[in-house]
Amino acid sequence: MTSGEYIWNNDLRVFVPNDGSYNMEQIAEAHKNLDLNYADATPLKRTCGSWGSSFNSMKDIFTELNIISDVDYQDDTVKVQMSQAFDGNEADFLYLDFGNLSSNYDYYYDDTLISEYGIFNNLFRKEYNKGTEVTVTFLDDSGQSHSITCDMDEGRLVIPIGSLGGWYYNNHDNIDISVYQDGTQIKAPEIKNIKLLKLRECK
Repeated sequence: MTSGEYIWNNDLRVFVPNDGSYNMEQIAEAHKNLDLNYADATPLKRTCGSWGSSFNSMKDIFTELNIISDVDYQDDTVKVQMSQAFDGNEADFLYLDFGNLSSNYDYYYDDTLISEYGIFNNLFRKEYNKGTEVTVTFLDDSGQSHSITCDMDEGRLVIPIGSLGGWYYNNHDNIDISVYQDGTQIKAPEIKNIKLLKLRECK
């Protein structure tokens, strides 16, 4: 999105090579409010938790943007403040670590809760913290709010914040984090670790 080598084709919903018809300014304007997390996309659900559980093996593909200066718990919302405003191009993902929340789980068959499973538990889907969701919210340069939501899962999340319109080519100095249980906002657990991450460029 930020290299200038590709431009988004909204009809095909893919990035296509830039054949030289567009300069960097035109590409920046085209991608500034591009939202890859569009309405018909598959919900993130447990995807961020799956990435988070694998973070130790994935971390070498990221570089960290060391700009987070303060994490403030205000009522039920966590306010994350940066030491200075930064261009969203500098970070693609947000890593959140709420600690090990893997003790709260149930087994399901499709959407049916399995209360007695015994030795057959591996035949069913294991879900952690059912109904608990994490929402990350930020403002773009025009003051418009953008949010991305995923399941809490086991408490470690790698969230593709750059997939939202209003992130790249916009400046940010804070983000909000909220936690919901079955649609009702609750007090967020303590965040043990938080990082803004940039995907390492392939050589």
